[in-house]
Amino acid sequence: MGVTEIVTAAVQPANKLIDAVTGAIGKAYEPRHIRKMADAKAYEIKTIGDELRNNADLPIVYDASGEFSVDISDYEALAKRAGRRIAYQEVAKQENIETIVDAAYDSLQGAHEVGDGEISREWMHRFIDAAGDISTEELQKIWSKVLAGEVLEPSSFSLRTLECLRNLDVRDANLFEQLCKVVISNRFVINDNELLRKHGMPYAFILHLDESGLLNSSGTISFHKEISAEPELVLDFGDYILMAKSEENRRFTLPEFPLTAAGRELSMIVDSKMDLDLIKDICQVAAKNNSKINLTLHKVNYREEDSISYENTPIVFMGTPDKETAV
Repeated sequence: MGVTEIVTAAVQPANKLIDAVTGAIGKAYEPRHIRKMADAKAYEIKTIGDELRNNADLPIVYDASGEFSVDISDYEALAKRAGRRIAYQEVAKQENIETIVDAAYDSLQGAHEVGDGEISREWMHRFIDAAGDISTEELQKIWSKVLAGEVLEPSSFSLRTLECLRNLDVRDANLFEQLCKVVISNRFVINDNELLRKHGMPYAFILHLDESGLLNSSGTISFHKEISAEPELVLDFGDYILMAKSEENRRFTLPEFPLTAAGRELSMIVDSKMDLDLIKDICQVAAKNNSKINLTLHKVNYREEDSISYENTPIVFMGTPDKETAV
């Protein structure tokens, strides 16, 4: 591969972002660091004024003689005020969009690989339309991560997820980030109020995130897996895994609060890592709900596709009551 090919490959994700944004906003997008100044433009006030003259509902006067007339005494001032208001709103929206896109562009600078396929034009239009209303810095960071993630792997975030995201405020986002610290495999949270409260996620927060469309708090859902004498992976914590086995065929069961589809997709952009104390607490809950199954927690050495290599000696062993012990 020549120098040109290497450079092109290195900037492919960023170029893909530029192409997608350009297709959505109808003009060439330039990253902020190569722009001399923000080129945010709103509708021309004259054009807005023309539209107002053609379509505005003008004040109608009914005089003593029974005649109708249109009051245009304040019309020109009204048109100017409306024009300034709309222009200000459009400039603010453009600034929000460019802030989010610029952050996504910056985050893609170190990326060298991009998934197959193109970003849906409809998805990009929806994203740009919603991004214009996102002015809070914390939320803009989230939106930029979503955009960068969609560039790297198209179809990672559905239109429904965008709709859910646009309705989140800063408190929702902060609670969800806190929730992700106790989420297992980007899929679910253990339904155990004592454990969740201990680790900063009381049931009131669970209910709030349910109302936000990120979590199912019905409390009627459980995770199941059939267990035999051969060790089976039942919970994956990333750096650690919980294995299960039983001399007799049994079913491993764990009550859960599952993330919604939007919650699962958005959890992928949250940078959180589960600490070992929490993992051990989860394992204790799992043992309490599966007292006849031997459970062992192991440190992961490395992963390769669907294969996981882990330490043979468990960190914790939880078996039947007469065998329970710590290693």
